[in-house]
Amino acid sequence: MYTNTRSIMNNNKREELEYRLTENCIDILGVTESWTHDDISDVEINIKGYRLFRRDRSKVNGCRKRGGGILLYVKEEFVAAVAYEVGIVLVLMASYSDGLSSG
Repeated sequence: MYTNTRSIMNNNKREELEYRLTENCIDILGVTESWTHDDISDVEINIKGYRLFRRDRSKVNGCRKRGGGILLYVKEEFVAAVAYEVGIVLVLMASYSDGLSSG
């Protein structure tokens, strides 16, 4: 699932996303225009049961650019990690884990 939030910190948007994720059993959610920055901690935007990956708004001459910011929420049942970064893009690898070990 994908959405453009135009600031996840406004108008209960984080709470609405949390509700939609859990109600619709969404595995992965991509969020553009999150408007997140380094003054917003992960704790403020975490969603229970999901792992958060983020790329905040960039700065130009020490000032935040208007717009931007990307969030990716991946259900904890998936094994997910940043494989590498290319510029501002995170390349993510994810696979499903059923919690059972073979061995």
